[in-house]
Amino acid sequence: MKSREKMRRTETLGRVSEMLKIIRNAASFVFTWLCALAVIFSLIGGRKELGVAFLLKTLGFSMATAIIFAAAFGKVLIRNKGFVFRLNLFLIFFLPVEIWWLYAVGIFATAGSIRQWMLFGILVLILYLTCLFLDVFYFRKQGEKYTYELKEYQERRLNYGKYNEEDVK
Repeated sequence: MKSREKMRRTETLGRVSEMLKIIRNAASFVFTWLCALAVIFSLIGGRKELGVAFLLKTLGFSMATAIIFAAAFGKVLIRNKGFVFRLNLFLIFFLPVEIWWLYAVGIFATAGSIRQWMLFGILVLILYLTCLFLDVFYFRKQGEKYTYELKEYQERRLNYGKYNEEDVK
């Protein structure tokens, strides 16, 4: 009984450890890209510095985004759900955080114009539809191909060592 409990605990710790690695990697990826883009836009716009407040808000946004991503797409909290469910869950929690960050760093300074919100909505919709398109037309076909090739491989392994009399001749 104790060995099963220990195995479960070890398995859970392994999944949590993997989730923490994903959070670390995703946060550093998001933070690096946002800072690189901020530097590029600052240089284009004639600004010569990024403030500490901007960097701290961006770091907070990066951490929150990474945690939401790991929770939605990882296997620690949600195990048996498909991609579309996970994508919807991610967007439900990510969009408010993203909107907060856009206001916090001054990209959206006021309530925003209809044009800004339409552009934002269209970009989110395009990215969402792109993810759905990739899931339906690419990833599922890749999964079917992988499953077919795996079954062929398993059949070859089962037949390995067996031979027909014709093969011996």
